[in-house]
Amino acid sequence: MTQVNTQQQQKGKPTDMIIIQGTIVDTKGETLPGAHIAAKEADMVVVANENGAFSMPLKRSNKKIAVEFSFVGMKSVVK
Repeated sequence: MTQVNTQQQQKGKPTDMIIIQGTIVDTKGETLPGAHIAAKEADMVVVANENGAFSMPLKRSNKKIAVEFSFVGMKSVVK
């Protein structure tokens, strides 16, 4: 289970960047610190903090970007 939100960097002003952020949790709702979050098309990888939270700045695009969530010992999820 993954909660993902996108936000503009500056409220009310167009920007070339978006921020994907959220908290990585397992099926029991437990956070997954150290989980990897990868946007392969953007060549960007971040790691969830000790609370399972992450923030990934990406360049705004008309193309869909697949984001892969992975954690050791668990099946990866692509959204």
